[in-house]
Amino acid sequence: MRVTEVRGEHPLWVLDDLFTPEECAELIAWANATRDDAGGDRAWHVPQDNTGRYLRAIRVDEAMAARLWDKIRPVLPTHYGGFRLTHVNRYIRFSQYRDGGRFPVHRDGKKYESVGPHKWTAETLFTLNIFLNEGFAGGQTDFFEEGKRPGSAARLPEPAKLRLSVEPKAGRAALFWADPLHRGNVVRPPAAAAFTYPLRTDVFGVR
Repeated sequence: MRVTEVRGEHPLWVLDDLFTPEECAELIAWANATRDDAGGDRAWHVPQDNTGRYLRAIRVDEAMAARLWDKIRPVLPTHYGGFRLTHVNRYIRFSQYRDGGRFPVHRDGKKYESVGPHKWTAETLFTLNIFLNEGFAGGQTDFFEEGKRPGSAARLPEPAKLRLSVEPKAGRAALFWADPLHRGNVVRPPAAAAFTYPLRTDVFGVR
């Protein structure tokens, strides 16, 4: 794995070769095999917050969460913002973007859970986005520098200064502090890559 740290107000790393192309293909097959069940798994569906023509599948999997945590833990600090970083969210979310799919400018929402014998409240601090395929046009993840901006999460203004644009490449990931503004650009896949498949999950921490 090759790690590039991007300078700025908040932590942002680009991780190349987090997974091999063969592992990425296996993860796509795993996503496509998802079926709805009582444990929280959900097959491909239109998410409630769909604003960009995409589908989502969810696998609830402790083993995959542990695998991801082992891969990214050497990159992350042990503490950040008064929190001790502890684990990766077991809700593994896959997205499937068709031609014209996108994800507008947004901040990632907070998630909370109780952990440990003392039932500490853990909350999400970092986001992990992994590209699982390539061979299409667009689909970059853009990150922005920003000042304090008015407006709700549902109506964020277009930010002015691009910090970094992460090009899709199978096995490449962006690991970042979840609050800054970012977006997924419009996907224009040729016939060779009918869909774009990113994997997303979160890093939890406790105070």
